[in-house]
Amino acid sequence: MLSPWRLVEPINSQKFSLDRNPYSVWVDTAGNQLPYIDNIKNILCSGADAVNFKAVAGQLDFQNRHLQIEQLPFLLGNRQRSDYNVYVDPNEGTDLGMRVNLGFKGDPEIGELLADTNFRRALSMGIDRREINETLMLGLGRPSASVPAPTNRYFPGAEWVSKWATHDVAAANELLDGLGLTARDEDGYRLRRDGGGRLRLSCVTAVSHFDYTGVAEMIREQWKAIAIDLDVEIVDQVLYLQRSMSGEVQLGV
Repeated sequence: MLSPWRLVEPINSQKFSLDRNPYSVWVDTAGNQLPYIDNIKNILCSGADAVNFKAVAGQLDFQNRHLQIEQLPFLLGNRQRSDYNVYVDPNEGTDLGMRVNLGFKGDPEIGELLADTNFRRALSMGIDRREINETLMLGLGRPSASVPAPTNRYFPGAEWVSKWATHDVAAANELLDGLGLTARDEDGYRLRRDGGGRLRLSCVTAVSHFDYTGVAEMIREQWKAIAIDLDVEIVDQVLYLQRSMSGEVQLGV
């Protein structure tokens, strides 16, 4: 083996195991052979809840992914009983965001709107990021537009962190009206410009290690203030990726 690890049990089994390669050529700066530990075992769990329960039972040596942020009080409360530590470290990246398919072709009217900068700006300003952060991320997130981190060489400047990303219902409605989306149905939602009835967007979410569906449902409620209707669809993660790669998804969290 040329790699530091040797496959013992394959990834498509209940236990995915790797043993240290005793002939590894990799060393640290002090000349010690890597890797330091002899074996890594990954156990397949039925879902994120199972991972969290294994953690509080003291059955995990190390875990990062699938420890849900809303379970942090639960994880902290069981530290002494099961003798483990919890570390909350900052992450320079996007933990949570809404993806917009700029090349959506499934509906010409929707595709034209999603490709319009002002329409996307209106949707962005219709989102209350602070509310999502406080409700679903225990206030530990940092609301921002989709920009590089401040320490990144491509960071465009502090003003871009909140540009078009501040909750401003009045400005969002003004942009939408300017796009000709002024007609409303009997429930107050905006009508399509092509005469096809209510303007309804679709957001697809996957069952994963975070409550992405909860985020989408909060956005659906927030967008009522800008008269945009949103359908939220929950799918399996594999199907979500397949549909995303094929261009079928309008919006995804």
